Amino acid sequence: MLWRRRPAPQASPPLPGAYRLPPRNPHFTGRDGHLDGIRAGLTAGRPVTIAALSGLGGVGKTELAAEYAYRFGDDYDIVWWVDAERPTLVPDQLGQLAEALGLASPDDLRQRHRWLLVFDNAERVADITDNLPGGTGHVLVTSRTVGWGALGGVVDIDVLPRPDSVALLCRRVPGLALETAAGIAESLGDLPLALDVAGAFLGRTGLPPEDYLKTLRESAEAPLSRGRVAGHQHTVATVLAISSTTIADEHPAAAALLRLCAFLGPEPIPLDLFTRDPSALPAFLAQADLAEAVGVLAAYSLVSYRPEGLVVHRLVQAATRHDLDPVTRTATAEAAVDLLRTDLPAPGSGSPHDWPRWRQLLPHVLAAVTHVQTGPGLVQLLSRAGVYLRLHGPRGAALPLLRRALFVDEARYGPDHVEAARRRQELAVVLYEVDEPAAARDLLERSLAIHRAALGDDHPVVASTLNMLGLTLTALSETPPKGVR
Repeated sequence: MLWRRRPAPQASPPLPGAYRLPPRNPHFTGRDGHLDGIRAGLTAGRPVTIAALSGLGGVGKTELAAEYAYRFGDDYDIVWWVDAERPTLVPDQLGQLAEALGLASPDDLRQRHRWLLVFDNAERVADITDNLPGGTGHVLVTSRTVGWGALGGVVDIDVLPRPDSVALLCRRVPGLALETAAGIAESLGDLPLALDVAGAFLGRTGLPPEDYLKTLRESAEAPLSRGRVAGHQHTVATVLAISSTTIADEHPAAAALLRLCAFLGPEPIPLDLFTRDPSALPAFLAQADLAEAVGVLAAYSLVSYRPEGLVVHRLVQAATRHDLDPVTRTATAEAAVDLLRTDLPAPGSGSPHDWPRWRQLLPHVLAAVTHVQTGPGLVQLLSRAGVYLRLHGPRGAALPLLRRALFVDEARYGPDHVEAARRRQELAVVLYEVDEPAAARDLLERSLAIHRAALGDDHPVVASTLNMLGLTLTALSETPPKGVR
């Protein structure tokens, strides 16, 4: 054999000094053939070898990638995990790797050897190719989309074979009868995420497995289609509904925490988001024991915990949101936005010590704002995130946020209000910086007229707008307006 494949150990092997990985799944079961296939593809001898794990949500792609990294970790000097669902955040994560290695930029990774980069939950091939450093190393990609063959080998990940599904359930629920385990596995379509939640529920509650199986078989078809297994009735929404009923009755604070997390991102959520300013939390949750609530959710496998924070699978989030009535859904989404807005300072006026917090919470900002339609809290968060991306991220990524902030303020106040003018000016600055001066000029001229009418010619905001307009007109080779030096 060209490599040495290690069996799954009881304890994780020592890992290289420059590494970042999610915790190892102690219940990982099966997939030896997939692990062999991944290793064969990555050791084929090409300078940079890429393997892509493709399959539907909840099928275990992330767990398989993590298991590969742990099982073969001591064959690498560098192992680095990148959450790739939002391409805007990928360069920053690679920048953290370069910083950990003392390199000037991620491109310098080409000078190193024996490294593994894992891009988890990537959507597009271009999002990966634009960020590959080159050099001698391995790249592992997980994705729910297709089309990865152009980069390298593709390993299609399906649901677990029935014997592995049964083995997984029996590991989670000691004493579980094989026939009952097989029935549960069949009802859940052998989807690993659903099996894991079901096993945790049984282990936590002590409910007779036969009764649980009966409930599954009697349950109406879950309306949430994401994560559905072809030919099978249930999704993770079905098993979550059973767990949620128990949690809501016995641990309402845990249920409230899960609802709030459902409107944040699937990336790690720092726990101090819920403790730094309890007044920003919904009243019921502000009085709860956070550690106890997290423990309950973890015991039911609805969340996992990493050193960086709390992690909720995107399918669990989707199913949780789906089951909420419209009033609760709106209130919880707005609470998530307000929680982030209260925590995050305005990046333009904040000091550099605020920037790591923005880096930590930006994925959750980008997720939360998609669930809220209007409101001053939404506009403030969109505006602050846009300014942060202008200063620290790809400037183009700020444009959709600032455009939406302008749209919401125009709808709320009218197009000629000073708040709408302020949003236009923020948007114009970014348009100017991404070489779209004509679009910036149109926004600044309208903003200037509104500010002059409302504030007078001597106001600092008017002076700022005039100077920005002057720079824009200069870029267009046009004459700056009177008053610009």
